[in-house]
Amino acid sequence: MADSEKPNHHYDLRRDSRGVEPVRAGSPWRARLAWWGGTALVLTLLLSAWAIWRRVVFVHTLGCRVQAAVIQLSPEVDARLHEILVSETQSVRKGEVLARLDDTEIQAALAAAQALRSMRQSDHVQAQARERLAAARLQADIEAARAGVVMAQARLASIATELESRQRRLPEEVRRAQAQHEREGAVQQRLERGARPEEIEAAKARVASAQATLALCQIEVEQSRQLVQEGIDSQYIFEARKTRLETQRNTLREAELNLALIEAGATTEELAAARLLTEVRSAELAMARLGELDLADLRSQQQVREAELAEAEAFLRQTEARREELAISQQQTLAAQAELERAEAELRSRQAALQDHEIRSPVDGVVVRVLAKVGESCRRSLPLILVADAAVPRWVEGYVTEADAMHVDVGQTARVRIPANSFHAITARVTAIGLHTQSLDLGGDSGAMGATRFGQPDRVWIKLTPDEPLEPLAVTGTSARALIRVR
Repeated sequence: MADSEKPNHHYDLRRDSRGVEPVRAGSPWRARLAWWGGTALVLTLLLSAWAIWRRVVFVHTLGCRVQAAVIQLSPEVDARLHEILVSETQSVRKGEVLARLDDTEIQAALAAAQALRSMRQSDHVQAQARERLAAARLQADIEAARAGVVMAQARLASIATELESRQRRLPEEVRRAQAQHEREGAVQQRLERGARPEEIEAAKARVASAQATLALCQIEVEQSRQLVQEGIDSQYIFEARKTRLETQRNTLREAELNLALIEAGATTEELAAARLLTEVRSAELAMARLGELDLADLRSQQQVREAELAEAEAFLRQTEARREELAISQQQTLAAQAELERAEAELRSRQAALQDHEIRSPVDGVVVRVLAKVGESCRRSLPLILVADAAVPRWVEGYVTEADAMHVDVGQTARVRIPANSFHAITARVTAIGLHTQSLDLGGDSGAMGATRFGQPDRVWIKLTPDEPLEPLAVTGTSARALIRVR
């Protein structure tokens, strides 16, 4: 066969005509395989480097869960659940009633205790009224008795004072009455005898003296009149001498009348009056001498007043002895008060027992779970409702392996994610680290010292506190994942 007849002859001719050496094409799948292999190798190296860096810088937690300050509310008595007033996730206030137990019997006992308390209150009020009445009556009787004693003492003192005064005044009154009687007798005798010559001569001498003085005054008046006319004396001197003249005339007239009265002697009326006055003084003397009888009467009255005082004092002692009756009333009041206090204690006990049939929230918080249904029997001290305390922020608890626990310290930051409720990561800090491994929590037996269940390595408990409160969607008890940055 010629060269032109070869199968590739025409291809060689065309290549020669273009002057370019053709390149033999390689297999396409080998090139793609090489590219993907290189890419995978690079990614593997990057992922390995990232995994190594992440393993060195961060520590993974195990078994993390959202925790809260959950309070277990249990009934104080065994009873049937009568009513539930809240639902799960509901916010409650401190003291709010969450559930009630069947309290039919305790309500009946409470009504009986209230009725008993009312009856005891009535008895106590009546006892107090009787005590006040007895005290008031006793006080009034004592005051009246004391007033009687005071009055008896006053009457006795008055009689004693009067008796002493009469005893002291009686001799003086007798002497005075005797003196007055003697004086009036002397006056009567003088009137009966008439005036003595000496008295008449004295009266005449006074008349003569008055006449001589009157004549002298007349002369002085005449002389003064002439002197006034001559301008020597003043009119005032003249008038004064005239007044003296008139006065002397009156004196002379009085002396003449006195002389005539003495010479005439006593009249019948004067003698009768003198005799009557003498009789009066004699009667007064007799009355004064009869004062001894008054003294005897006063002494008898004094004895009567002394007897009255003794009687009043005896009545006072008898009245004061009735204080024992008041003491009995006071004891009755104390007994009634004790019965009332006993009834009130019983009522408080019933009220406390009624409160034991109510489940109240001790804090402001959120109902986490209700563990029973209406109609079920509830046992004492068994949890019935779980309430999370809103005052205590929620936190995350978990574990790290004991190898990683050596790198974890309090204060380190962490990234926490709660997949079941939120896709957002939150920041937290390590606030507590357990001082023992989980094997001790399982009882510390030798089989648990090396590993926990399912052959997992031993773990150490940690607590993570979020920097900000968790979202409401983060339900307490759900699982979480956390990375703790240790470097």
